[in-house]
This record gives sequence, C-alpha cells and structure tokens, in this order.
Amino acid sequence: MRKPFKVIGHVMGVFILYALIFGAYIFNLPIVIESDISYDVEEMLTPNDVKTYAYVLDEFETSLDSRLTLIENAEESINISYYTIHGGESRDLFFGALLEKADEGVSVNIILDDVFYYQTRDSRVYYEAIMAHDNINFRFYERFNPLLPHTIQNRLHDKLIMVDDAYGIIGGRNIGDRYYHTGADDYKTHDRDVLIMGDGAAHPTVQSMNAYYDTLFNHTYSYEKNHRNTFRNEDARASMRDAYTEYREENNITNYLDDVIKEEMITVDNATFVHGPLTRWHKDPVVLDTLVDVASERDEWFVQSPYIAFSPLMRSHLPSNPDADVTLLTNSPAISPNVFAMSGYARVKESLAEATTLYEYHGTHSLHAKTMMFGDDISVIGSFNLDPRSTTLSTESVMIIYGEDFNHELSNVIDSYLRDSLEVDETGERIEGDVPAQTTPWYQRIAIRFVGLFTRFTEPML
Repeated sequence: MRKPFKVIGHVMGVFILYALIFGAYIFNLPIVIESDISYDVEEMLTPNDVKTYAYVLDEFETSLDSRLTLIENAEESINISYYTIHGGESRDLFFGALLEKADEGVSVNIILDDVFYYQTRDSRVYYEAIMAHDNINFRFYERFNPLLPHTIQNRLHDKLIMVDDAYGIIGGRNIGDRYYHTGADDYKTHDRDVLIMGDGAAHPTVQSMNAYYDTLFNHTYSYEKNHRNTFRNEDARASMRDAYTEYREENNITNYLDDVIKEEMITVDNATFVHGPLTRWHKDPVVLDTLVDVASERDEWFVQSPYIAFSPLMRSHLPSNPDADVTLLTNSPAISPNVFAMSGYARVKESLAEATTLYEYHGTHSLHAKTMMFGDDISVIGSFNLDPRSTTLSTESVMIIYGEDFNHELSNVIDSYLRDSLEVDETGERIEGDVPAQTTPWYQRIAIRFVGLFTRFTEPML
C-alpha cells in the first residue's frame, strides 16, 4: 500500500517543483517577447484640430455617477474591461444599469481577468444573470493552465469603459464598494480615472480605445464560461434592476452628463491612448518606454503609484540619472493592504528618498490611483503601477493628456493628497510634519520583513 502513495507523493513533488520553476522563478530571466507597438511622442504632444475634453474622476460618488450616466446615454455599444468586480451595492448598480441598456438592444461586452474573478465574486448567480442576457457578451482573460504555469503571470489589468465611440473612461478603479463609497463597509480606497470625450458621436481617442478592446475581447486568450439561465438568475436580474432604478431616480443619473460633466469638463490639446502588447512571458515594456520618452521632454516629474518596486529588467528601461526634479507619492506601509508590494518597496525606499522627493500617504484609507505629471502640461492617468508586474507582465493602458488647464486641475487634486502625506528622508525615516503619522502595526512590520525574504527572489512578479 505504501508504494502507490509514495509514487503519488513523488509525482506531486515534481509537479510543484515544475510549477514553481516555470510559473515563477523563470521570470527572473529577461525573456522578452518583442512587439511592434510604438507611439510618436512628438505627435501626442502637439495640439490637434479635434475637439477633446477631459474630466478627472477622483471623488467616490462622482466616479460612480459618471459611469452610470454614460451607460444611461449609450445608444449602440458598451465595452467594459476590469481586473475585478467585487460583490456589493456598486456591482448591483453597475449590472442593473447594463441590464437596462441591454433590454433596449444596446450591445454590452464585458471582459474580466479569469483568476481574480474567482477571488472576488461572492455569488455566482449575479454573474450568470448577466451572462444569460442575449445582448450581453461576457468573457474572461487567460484561464490558468497547470500544464503551462507561466500563464498565471499573464493577467488582465486594464480598467476601461467605452460607450459607443463617444465616451471613454480609463483609470485605476475596479468595480466594488470600496472604490465608490457605497455599501455598509467602512473600508475605502482612493482612486482616480479620467473621462475623455468630444463634441460629436465619435472621437478618435475613444475609437482607438475600442480598437484595442476589440483585439483584447476577441483574443485567443479570451473565452466564455458555461452558464445556466435559472429562476434564481431572473430574481437576481430583477433585484439589480430595482436597485439601479431607485438609485437613478434619487441621484438624477439621466441628466448627470449634461448637468455636471459637460459643465465641468476641460478642453485639452490632445489625448492619446497608450497600451501594451497582449503576449505571455515578459511583455515588451511599451507603456513604460513611452512614458519615459514623454517624461524626457520636461524637467519636473511627479509620479503617484500605490506600490513602487523594481526588477533588473524594469531598471534597464528607466533613465539611470534623470536631470529632472522627481517627486514620488505612494502609500505608507502603515496603510497599504499589499504586503508583497511593500516588501519590494522596503528594499528601494532609501535609494528612492536619496534620488527623489519621496512622500508617503498617511491620510484616511489607502491610495490606489496611478497618475503622472510631467512639467505643467502633460498628465497621465491609467492602470499602470510603477512596479515590475505592470511593466512586463499584466495588460496595461494609460491616457496621456496634453494641456495646461487639465494639468493644473489635476495638480490641485494631487495637492489634497500631498497635504496628508509625509516626506521620507535619505535614511528611510519619515520627516515630521503637520500630518499625524500612522504607525505600522508590529505584525505588519514582521509580515513585510518575512515576505521580503522570499520576494527578493521573485521581484519581477511584484
């Protein structure tokens, strides 16, 4: 009897070793799949004749209402890409709005990352209720294949909503109560998006977002799941429709586009959608290379990222000694929920503080926004974190916005977070200021150090 169990044990051991080597440690090798995607920096920093408006979405409620009003105003299609959709009130409102438009004949396309779908869905019935609708196409990106363990690193990280060819939202927010201040949970996350639009029914920038989306949605890595249409699904659809109908009437969602967004949107000189390739292994770091090229045009750089970490491959694509005045804003380890990312940040914290002006956020809740500003006229908002995973592993996209007025508006938003932050000195210690410093709990300090013992060998996956 012992021999079969011994054989099974050996097989499992070999498989675990195989998965670790080819699903994790092999990414320490700079195996980069070259891409022919490139962007003309001079063109994106030149005013064009197309009327373009940008509207920054930073506040919780504004971000939710803007999404819902765009869906409400859809006429032909709604294209959606998210890393995760968490259960809760915001999901019900979001799905309820989509069901309303699908009932009217609008084509709705949704794609989520496959692995993180299983980690965030709370009840399958709500998703099957959406999938069963004739006008809603629901797909998932890159299912994990245990025989090809390297595929676990190829994750979908884009956060996009395009309504017709007229409106496009891009940023760092997923769908979940923590991003929109809905639901009963006090746990919130500060994030940021930008809405791009024009005067007419179609805008070239939104069209380029839709073109990328079509490639992503119809890619060989994207697939549909089997689902059933049951009485429980119909009950879930009715519940989500009712939740949205009530919210729409209470918050005047139908008129929010005209009464709020179009009154506050800012004219910009140019807006360029930039995305990386859809390949496995290490992707060609197109987004990072483009951002470095854009940044080199200006002497002042600001970067906000919830996590900051580096790998040797990522460092090889960064300027070694930038002449610019660089300011960084990230989470304090005391409030960041990502222990793995913080373990990587701990290894570079002192060198960052020596080379830049480094701030850690000590305000209420944590930061999740990904934002850059170069000079007084270039702004960047998207899904791209300043870490190895965003650089070469995940699908990523950003909007590069050229215009002084929008940059000034964004600077005012950023300043509100800097006022709740503390500078870090060259020894890695925070400099006392007007903001009460949050203390990292002892157990979190131990967790960061312990996890750091292992993540130093898997830095390309942070």
